[in-house]
Amino acid sequence: MHNFQVARSAGTWGCPAPQTAELRPGDQILFVGGVPGGPRQTGDRPVHPSGETVDSDRAWMSRTASFCWTATATSTWFEDDQEIWEPAPDKYRYRFTFDNAIDRGQMSLVPNVNLSREASLAIKLAGLQVQNGGLQCQRLMIGAAPLLDSNAPAISDGSELDTSTFNGDLGIPTNTLARAEQSRLRQGLLRESTRCALCGESLPEELLVAAHIKKRSQCSDDEKRDLANIAMLACKLGCDIAFELGVVIVDSSGLVCINQASPLKDSSDLFVRLEGNRCLAYRNETSNYFGWHRLHHGAL
Repeated sequence: MHNFQVARSAGTWGCPAPQTAELRPGDQILFVGGVPGGPRQTGDRPVHPSGETVDSDRAWMSRTASFCWTATATSTWFEDDQEIWEPAPDKYRYRFTFDNAIDRGQMSLVPNVNLSREASLAIKLAGLQVQNGGLQCQRLMIGAAPLLDSNAPAISDGSELDTSTFNGDLGIPTNTLARAEQSRLRQGLLRESTRCALCGESLPEELLVAAHIKKRSQCSDDEKRDLANIAMLACKLGCDIAFELGVVIVDSSGLVCINQASPLKDSSDLFVRLEGNRCLAYRNETSNYFGWHRLHHGAL
């Protein structure tokens, strides 16, 4: 989990060996870890008389991952020796960059949960590969199949798994790094207004979030402390996610625009109602943050 926290902060994931999984900017990435007895855990795996741990029963496949995050790839594979994970016996030089990481919480690996069939299979195959000293990354999408799909049952890799009942762990303790300033940031914004900065609607507090204009993981400490300017109120009715994914941007005059460079522009009809609105959070003090957002999402 620590390595992933570092990776999230840097917007970069790395592996110790070259990877063959196809990867393109815009692909959806699924990070899953902390599975008791899994390929990277040894606490409760059976021990062979030789002293080596074994997983002949593959019990970890029916357990619960303590964390699951989705993200969007912003590059293909590349090699880089810059120190990110420190100290580390390996520099994890085979890398890709990503953003828009979303915490999906704990997740059971048994069938009939919130994974698409392709994602469920890929997680299990990837685990077996790591266990056998192979590669770490599997391509998780087939065509346009979503990673998360509550209606699609998972499929197994052919091993005999008992799927009639759930015997996995229902709760696993996790360590979470809190955003210390987030509560104060939201309270400050709500004292000023209860209107979404993008659609302009006045809404109940429960439907508004403090949305960072510049992605928080890319902010310096000084920028994170710039509570008066680093964020804006955005509603949960579509504006927050549209801005976060870069479907909409705010131009240099403060007007909300559809981002024609967005890979999701085919869905822009859902947000066309926002186009031409004057962003309520745009002013001289926030203009540089909106400029970063445009550049980050490919808008010139």
